[in-house]
Amino acid sequence: MEFVDDQEMIEVFYPDFDSNPPFVQGQETKSADFDFIRAIYQDGITFEAKGQSRTIALLPPGRSDPSEEAECQTPLAEHATAGSGTLKRGDGFCVKTAEGRTAYIHVIDSPPALGTLRLRVTVWELPS
Repeated sequence: MEFVDDQEMIEVFYPDFDSNPPFVQGQETKSADFDFIRAIYQDGITFEAKGQSRTIALLPPGRSDPSEEAECQTPLAEHATAGSGTLKRGDGFCVKTAEGRTAYIHVIDSPPALGTLRLRVTVWELPS
């Protein structure tokens, strides 16, 4: 995601992790459960759940990326919140979508203001 507009008070991108393939766009959709936000009154980019739902769990620093969905279940059950705070390189989050999918987001690079937010995202399919 490229945050480039230094004239806007707030720039927002809306990921849809329930789509196949998952995508991010600059306009809100009904299926977007989360927001990536850059505001001129704060440093960095934040990640927030819609409606303040507690569906984001920050994993401890230095932990390896989950290779299975089950590795996200305990963090989501025990300490999920509605937001991330400012994203930093190396942060990792487990999230739960409105449709019930679990996803893992690894922050590859997060600019302090304008620039490109780079992520690696894994989304697990719903059980059949």
